[in-house]
Amino acid sequence: MQQLLDKGSTKIDIIKRGRQQNELIISTLGASIIIHYAQVFLKLMSDKQLQDPLLTTQKVIDKALDHTSYDKEINTLLKEMSLKCDIHWRSHSFRATFITDLLQSQPMKTVSQIIVHSSICTTAIYDRYKL
Repeated sequence: MQQLLDKGSTKIDIIKRGRQQNELIISTLGASIIIHYAQVFLKLMSDKQLQDPLLTTQKVIDKALDHTSYDKEINTLLKEMSLKCDIHWRSHSFRATFITDLLQSQPMKTVSQIIVHSSICTTAIYDRYKL
């Protein structure tokens, strides 16, 4: 996280149709949002060690989520966080908002490549501003 904030980018593993590394780039606005919600992240980490991953299963808090349990576990955590912090978030909320916002300033083909959709038709579903 610190590298992302300091350098504006970091490499992350993406496990979707095989393991690959993608560069995660954060905007100035994105960094300011993370800093703004730092207390929320600290609440989420209250029962974990500093080196533990942020997003884990409820039962094994020192191991990162795998792709098979991601949706179920992340939505359980987000629901709990939503209740603690009075914010309504679910796993797909972040992706949908990111894609929708990106489509306001970038061509659909570029957005489709960034989010690794195999078909531009899938990306078009998120183009709510042109509906």
